Amino acid sequence: IGEDTLLSRLYPYRSDLKSVEKFYIHGNQANFSDATPFHALLEYSDSTNHLQIIQDDALAVILYTSGTTAKPKGVMHSHHSLVETATTVAGVLQLPSDAPGEVFAIVVPLFHVGGFATMLLPALSVGAVALIVRQFEPVSVLDALVKHRVSCLFALPIMYNALVNVPEASKYDLSFLRFPVAGGDSVPIRLHDHFKKTFGIELCETCGMTEMA
Repeated sequence: IGEDTLLSRLYPYRSDLKSVEKFYIHGNQANFSDATPFHALLEYSDSTNHLQIIQDDALAVILYTSGTTAKPKGVMHSHHSLVETATTVAGVLQLPSDAPGEVFAIVVPLFHVGGFATMLLPALSVGAVALIVRQFEPVSVLDALVKHRVSCLFALPIMYNALVNVPEASKYDLSFLRFPVAGGDSVPIRLHDHFKKTFGIELCETCGMTEMA
Protein backbone atom coordinates (compact mmCIF):
# COMPACT_ATOMS: atom_id res chain seq x y z
CA ILE A 1 0.00 0.00 0.00
CA GLY A 2 1.49 3.35 -0.93
CA GLU A 3 1.17 6.68 -2.67
CA ASP A 4 1.84 7.00 -6.38
CA THR A 5 5.07 8.94 -5.76
CA LEU A 6 6.45 6.09 -3.64
CA LEU A 7 5.25 3.17 -5.74
CA SER A 8 6.80 4.74 -8.83
CA ARG A 9 10.20 3.84 -7.36
CA LEU A 10 9.14 0.28 -6.57
CA TYR A 11 7.15 -0.58 -9.66
CA PRO A 12 10.09 -1.20 -12.03
CA TYR A 13 10.87 -4.24 -9.86
CA ARG A 14 7.27 -5.48 -9.83
CA SER A 15 8.08 -8.72 -11.67
CA ASP A 16 10.74 -9.64 -9.09
CA LEU A 17 8.32 -9.38 -6.14
CA LYS A 18 6.83 -12.84 -6.54
CA SER A 19 5.19 -12.99 -3.11
CA VAL A 20 3.28 -9.69 -3.42
CA GLU A 21 -0.25 -10.49 -4.56
CA LYS A 22 -1.71 -6.97 -4.71
CA PHE A 23 -0.61 -3.37 -4.84
CA TYR A 24 -2.98 -0.73 -3.46
CA ILE A 25 -2.30 2.80 -4.59
CA HIS A 26 -3.39 6.14 -3.18
CA GLY A 27 -3.27 8.91 -5.76
CA ASN A 28 -2.89 8.89 -9.54
CA GLN A 29 -3.28 5.35 -10.88
CA ALA A 30 -2.52 6.20 -14.50
CA ASN A 31 0.93 4.58 -14.52
CA PHE A 32 -0.02 1.53 -12.46
CA SER A 33 -2.40 -0.51 -14.58
CA ASP A 34 -2.50 -3.60 -12.36
CA ALA A 35 -2.69 -1.73 -9.02
CA THR A 36 -5.92 -1.50 -7.05
CA PRO A 37 -7.19 1.92 -5.93
CA PHE A 38 -6.83 2.42 -2.18
CA HIS A 39 -10.52 3.30 -1.81
CA ALA A 40 -11.36 -0.29 -2.75
CA LEU A 41 -10.14 -1.30 0.72
CA LEU A 42 -12.76 0.99 2.23
CA GLU A 43 -15.57 -0.79 0.37
CA TYR A 44 -15.28 -3.97 2.43
CA SER A 45 -18.19 -6.38 2.56
CA ASP A 46 -18.44 -9.94 3.83
CA SER A 47 -19.78 -11.14 0.50
CA THR A 48 -16.83 -9.94 -1.56
CA ASN A 49 -13.89 -10.23 0.83
CA HIS A 50 -12.62 -13.33 2.55
CA LEU A 51 -9.94 -12.72 5.15
CA GLN A 52 -7.48 -15.51 5.75
CA ILE A 53 -7.00 -16.98 9.20
CA ILE A 54 -3.45 -16.13 10.27
CA GLN A 55 -1.56 -17.70 13.15
CA ASP A 56 -0.51 -15.38 15.98
CA ASP A 57 3.17 -16.25 15.55
CA ALA A 58 3.19 -15.67 11.78
CA LEU A 59 5.51 -12.97 10.48
CA ALA A 60 3.62 -9.70 10.09
CA VAL A 61 6.26 -7.09 9.37
CA ILE A 62 10.00 -6.48 9.21
CA LEU A 63 11.02 -3.17 10.80
CA TYR A 64 14.56 -1.86 10.49
CA THR A 65 16.62 -0.49 13.34
CA SER A 66 18.21 2.94 13.13
CA GLY A 67 21.74 1.65 12.70
CA THR A 68 23.15 3.91 15.42
CA THR A 69 26.10 1.66 16.26
CA ALA A 70 26.13 -0.69 13.25
CA LYS A 71 24.26 -1.35 10.04
CA PRO A 72 20.44 -1.35 10.34
CA LYS A 73 19.01 -4.78 11.17
CA GLY A 74 15.70 -6.20 10.01
CA VAL A 75 13.58 -7.04 13.06
CA MET A 76 10.85 -9.61 12.51
CA HIS A 77 7.57 -9.04 14.35
CA SER A 78 4.67 -11.44 14.54
CA HIS A 79 1.01 -10.49 14.51
CA HIS A 80 0.91 -11.30 18.23
CA SER A 81 3.78 -8.95 19.12
CA LEU A 82 2.16 -6.08 17.21
CA VAL A 83 -1.21 -6.65 18.89
CA GLU A 84 0.51 -6.70 22.28
CA THR A 85 2.32 -3.46 21.48
CA ALA A 86 -0.87 -1.72 20.38
CA THR A 87 -2.71 -2.96 23.47
CA THR A 88 0.10 -1.91 25.80
CA VAL A 89 0.38 1.60 24.34
CA ALA A 90 -3.38 2.09 24.53
CA GLY A 91 -3.27 0.94 28.15
CA VAL A 92 -0.42 3.29 29.07
CA LEU A 93 -2.38 6.16 27.51
CA GLN A 94 -5.45 5.00 29.46
CA LEU A 95 -7.58 4.83 26.35
CA PRO A 96 -10.91 2.97 26.34
CA SER A 97 -11.42 0.15 23.86
CA ASP A 98 -13.53 2.48 21.72
CA ALA A 99 -12.07 5.99 21.47
CA PRO A 100 -13.26 7.68 18.26
CA GLY A 101 -12.72 11.10 19.81
CA GLU A 102 -8.96 10.63 20.15
CA VAL A 103 -6.67 11.98 17.43
CA PHE A 104 -3.12 10.66 16.95
CA ALA A 105 -0.79 12.85 14.88
CA ILE A 106 1.90 10.82 13.14
CA VAL A 107 4.85 12.99 12.13
CA VAL A 108 7.53 10.29 12.12
CA PRO A 109 8.06 7.72 9.33
CA LEU A 110 5.73 4.72 9.29
CA PHE A 111 8.59 2.45 8.27
CA HIS A 112 10.07 2.89 11.76
CA VAL A 113 8.69 1.35 14.93
CA GLY A 114 7.74 4.71 16.48
CA GLY A 115 5.32 5.72 13.76
CA PHE A 116 3.98 2.27 12.92
CA ALA A 117 3.79 0.18 16.09
CA THR A 118 3.48 2.85 18.77
CA MET A 119 1.24 5.32 16.94
CA LEU A 120 -0.65 3.96 13.94
CA LEU A 121 -1.56 0.54 15.35
CA PRO A 122 -2.69 1.77 18.80
CA ALA A 123 -4.83 4.44 17.11
CA LEU A 124 -6.49 1.89 14.85
CA SER A 125 -6.95 -0.58 17.71
CA VAL A 126 -9.22 1.82 19.63
CA GLY A 127 -10.93 3.40 16.63
CA ALA A 128 -9.11 6.72 16.98
CA VAL A 129 -8.24 9.07 14.15
CA ALA A 130 -4.74 8.58 12.71
CA LEU A 131 -3.65 11.90 11.24
CA ILE A 132 -0.64 11.21 9.02
CA VAL A 133 1.43 14.33 8.44
CA ARG A 134 3.10 13.93 5.08
CA GLN A 135 6.08 16.16 5.80
CA PHE A 136 7.34 17.70 9.01
CA GLU A 137 7.25 21.48 8.83
CA PRO A 138 6.95 23.15 12.24
CA VAL A 139 4.31 25.79 11.47
CA SER A 140 2.19 23.35 9.44
CA VAL A 141 2.40 20.78 12.25
CA LEU A 142 1.29 23.32 14.87
CA ASP A 143 -1.58 24.39 12.61
CA ALA A 144 -2.61 20.73 12.21
CA LEU A 145 -2.44 20.07 15.96
CA VAL A 146 -4.80 22.96 16.61
CA LYS A 147 -7.12 22.32 13.66
CA HIS A 148 -7.63 18.63 14.41
CA ARG A 149 -7.40 18.95 18.21
CA VAL A 150 -4.73 16.28 18.40
CA SER A 151 -4.61 14.44 21.73
CA CYS A 152 -1.51 12.27 21.18
CA LEU A 153 1.72 13.16 19.41
CA PHE A 154 4.95 11.18 19.14
CA ALA A 155 7.99 13.04 17.81
CA LEU A 156 11.74 13.18 18.08
CA PRO A 157 13.28 15.71 20.49
CA ILE A 158 14.67 17.66 17.53
CA MET A 159 11.11 18.02 16.23
CA TYR A 160 9.82 19.32 19.56
CA ASN A 161 12.73 21.74 19.62
CA ALA A 162 11.62 23.04 16.22
CA LEU A 163 8.05 23.49 17.48
CA VAL A 164 8.98 25.54 20.54
CA ASN A 165 11.21 27.77 18.42
CA VAL A 166 8.48 28.75 15.98
CA PRO A 167 7.97 32.53 16.28
CA GLU A 168 5.08 33.24 18.67
CA ALA A 169 4.66 29.52 19.30
CA SER A 170 2.83 30.21 22.57
CA LYS A 171 -0.16 31.58 20.64
CA TYR A 172 -1.01 28.03 19.56
CA ASP A 173 -3.51 26.50 21.98
CA LEU A 174 -2.44 22.90 22.59
CA SER A 175 -4.38 22.43 25.82
CA PHE A 176 -6.11 19.36 24.35
CA LEU A 177 -2.74 17.64 23.67
CA ARG A 178 -2.71 15.23 26.61
CA PHE A 179 0.15 13.02 25.45
CA PRO A 180 3.07 14.82 23.78
CA VAL A 181 5.51 11.90 23.72
CA ALA A 182 9.21 12.32 22.90
CA GLY A 183 11.50 9.43 22.01
CA GLY A 184 14.26 8.26 19.72
CA ASP A 185 16.89 10.33 21.52
CA SER A 186 17.55 11.89 24.90
CA VAL A 187 15.43 14.92 25.83
CA PRO A 188 17.42 17.79 27.37
CA ILE A 189 16.03 19.34 30.56
CA ARG A 190 15.99 22.73 28.84
CA LEU A 191 13.68 21.31 26.15
CA HIS A 192 11.32 19.97 28.83
CA ASP A 193 11.29 23.40 30.44
CA HIS A 194 10.92 25.29 27.16
CA PHE A 195 8.00 23.11 26.04
CA LYS A 196 6.21 23.52 29.38
CA LYS A 197 6.76 27.28 29.35
CA THR A 198 5.58 27.64 25.73
CA PHE A 199 2.54 25.38 25.67
CA GLY A 200 1.73 24.82 29.33
CA ILE A 201 1.98 21.03 29.15
CA GLU A 202 4.60 18.48 30.14
CA LEU A 203 6.57 16.43 27.64
CA CYS A 204 6.37 12.68 28.20
CA GLU A 205 9.70 10.97 27.61
CA THR A 206 9.89 7.38 26.42
CA CYS A 207 12.58 4.94 25.41
CA GLY A 208 12.37 1.66 23.54
CA MET A 209 13.96 -0.55 20.93
CA THR A 210 12.66 -1.79 17.60
CA GLU A 211 13.19 -5.35 18.87
CA MET A 212 10.96 -4.77 21.90
CA ALA A 213 7.87 -3.39 20.14
